[in-house]
Amino acid sequence: MFKKEKPDDFITTACSIDLGSNSALILIGREANGQIEVVYEDMRTTRLGEGVSETGKISIKAINRAIDTISTFKEAIKEHSVTEIHCIGTSALRCAENRKQVIDEIEKKTGIGVEVIDEEEEARLSFISATHSLNIEGRCIVLDVGSYSSQLSWGAGTEIEGTLSLPIGCLILRETFTDEEAGYDTYAIESAIKGGIEDSGMKERADTLVLVGGSAVAGASLLLGLSEYNRRVIHGISVGLDEMEDMAVSLALMSEDAIRQRMAFEPERADIIVPGLIVITRFMRVLDYNIARVSWWGLTYGMLVEIL
Repeated sequence: MFKKEKPDDFITTACSIDLGSNSALILIGREANGQIEVVYEDMRTTRLGEGVSETGKISIKAINRAIDTISTFKEAIKEHSVTEIHCIGTSALRCAENRKQVIDEIEKKTGIGVEVIDEEEEARLSFISATHSLNIEGRCIVLDVGSYSSQLSWGAGTEIEGTLSLPIGCLILRETFTDEEAGYDTYAIESAIKGGIEDSGMKERADTLVLVGGSAVAGASLLLGLSEYNRRVIHGISVGLDEMEDMAVSLALMSEDAIRQRMAFEPERADIIVPGLIVITRFMRVLDYNIARVSWWGLTYGMLVEIL
């Protein structure tokens, strides 16, 4: 998708930006001895998708938050003399009726264009990111839980075989799969996941399940009891289904302020961490995995792999 022909002596310093429904992420890197050397990374909570499911539109406040964030990212882009910039938008922009207005406004104010990718491309980039950064051998399934959708991708080595996107995410969960008295309807969530997987044609079980995205990273940092966020500690660790479920139950009994105080990674995610963990654990149950690995790198790393 992002590959370009270059002279042999041309050194690319590339930047990838993921304008997601909850957060915006930037990664700047270059190729070094056949590997990607990350020279800068940052993440900001923008809540671009806030209210989209109710109004069908991205709000002015959310647009301004995105513009402010990308303007901040541009300072790092200039500092690192970036030669290629790719910025993508995912589910919030896919769903928004005012998508063109949002994209035009961002480009007008920041000079950076946004390409809205479909669910299949989102899943493919997550797969590339996880398999390359973790050097996974054998068959692998990658699960990326977002705010308004979740993507599954699977394959062997770095060769992707199939993808699946389901309208199940940590924000939409509260609006679609909840019961006023009983809370989250886990049976309905699992049924929707199972039905989607059966329709996708995914048959063969993989050796490894990899979790990608903010909910997985936040859950892992909580399980580790980190007082300060450390990507290098989180990337590649294994988490268990039982401990993730116990964590979700424990957090559900706490106030948002109490959860926020415990979160070393993106404390602004305090209000959606419980539904995020519920989505992850329901997928793990349906897919029959007691253990999964966590990848910090997501779409931004997958884009760098393609560029470099």
